[in-house]
Amino acid sequence: MSTPNSERRRFQRVNFFTEAWLSDSNGRQACQVHDLSLKGALVAVPDGNLSSLVMPITLEIHLSDSEDMLRMEISVMHEREGVFGLRCERIDVDSMTHLRRLVELNLGETSLLERDLNALVV
Repeated sequence: MSTPNSERRRFQRVNFFTEAWLSDSNGRQACQVHDLSLKGALVAVPDGNLSSLVMPITLEIHLSDSEDMLRMEISVMHEREGVFGLRCERIDVDSMTHLRRLVELNLGETSLLERDLNALVV
C-alpha cells in the first residue's frame, strides 16, 4: 500500500489561494492555486483536464496588484478529481525570490524554510 502524499512530502506547503495560468506552446488555461511550496504547487483546473497541454508547461501566478509574476516550468505529478499536484522543474531567480518570500511569510517559522532551502541543494 502506498504512503499518502502528505507523508512523502519533503517541502512545507502554504495555503495560497489565487487565480493563475497554465501555459504551453498552444496557449493558456486558467487554474486556481490552492497551495505552494518551494518545489511545486497544487492547482484546480475548471474542466478538470490538462490533457490538451504539452510539455513544457509553465505555471504563471500574478502577485497582488503589482507587475510581479511568479513563473515556474512544471510537470504534473498526480491528479485527483480535477486537482493537480505540480512539481517545479525550472524557476528563474526572480520567481524563486518571490516564492521564497511567500513561503517565508506564510510559514511563520524560519527554521522550516531553512530546512526546505537546504533540501533543494541536496
